[in-house]
Amino acid sequence: MAVAGCTKSENEGDVEVSVTTLTPTNITQTSADLGVRVSFSDGVEPEVLGVCWGLSENPTVSGNSRFTENCNEPFVCSVTDLEPNTIYHVRAYFRYQGQHWYSETAYGEDITFTTETNITFTEGTLNGYTWVDLGLPSGTLWATCNVGADEPWEIGYYVAWGETGPESTNFYNWETYKYGINGRLTKYCSKSQDGYNGFTDNLTVLEASDDAATVNWGMGWRTPTYEELKELSDNTSKIWTTENGVQGWRCSSSNGGSIFLPAGGYYANSEINLAGCVNYWSSSLKTDLPMSAHYLIADSDSFDYTSSLPRRFGANVRPVCNR
Repeated sequence: MAVAGCTKSENEGDVEVSVTTLTPTNITQTSADLGVRVSFSDGVEPEVLGVCWGLSENPTVSGNSRFTENCNEPFVCSVTDLEPNTIYHVRAYFRYQGQHWYSETAYGEDITFTTETNITFTEGTLNGYTWVDLGLPSGTLWATCNVGADEPWEIGYYVAWGETGPESTNFYNWETYKYGINGRLTKYCSKSQDGYNGFTDNLTVLEASDDAATVNWGMGWRTPTYEELKELSDNTSKIWTTENGVQGWRCSSSNGGSIFLPAGGYYANSEINLAGCVNYWSSSLKTDLPMSAHYLIADSDSFDYTSSLPRRFGANVRPVCNR
């Protein structure tokens, strides 16, 4: 039986009542044991002793409640049908008749408890790199780290789209871009006016040999498509937070799985731009503007997978895989 808790006392003339909300115990995903203990002075006529609970602070007997008429001993009850991973408020109460011979209700202190998470997600590894199952409709599994990083909060490599490693000089422009000559494209080009000497090949998704995720982490890993960035956005709850001193988005799914996307900005020429933003490549070419590719940009206020970035700039890569 729970014995710890928070006590609140009331005095009415010569009558004293002390109500203790016992610390909730045996908390699961959907249930918890709640309790109350009361002491009172002579002149008090006890009626009922109980607990009430809810999602808002200081719940009352008008909401969810359980009670007993035996007020001489602590009362503990098991409440069910709670929601997983939810903060609840619980407060003890005691109804009695005092010296004026009408019913009074005294409440104990408000205590919060959190039900357990309904954890159904799984984690695994592929080629030594960890993935997490977010329960997404497509079944896509997301890596817990960026390419070039060992921890979730590390930024890792900055790569130009279609390149597989960072520029040794940290200079990202046409002079260093693998698939550009004189400001025109030599691969992944859907419009002749953007291709070198009118070149087109109508390739719209990175091939494995040009995918930084595949080349660095091995077959099975790849850079997510535009559609997979959208799926991540549509099927997770997102909180802007700080982990190990690095800001970014924590994306959590209903199955309890989550990933952290650190904000590292992107390289344009030799400078970091938008350092306080998350910037991640997709593997999808922006076909109506093939000089650019779709990417995820997210600051503390927005999470935008519809944007595009010039391919010659350096952004981060968060790999995905499938079972």
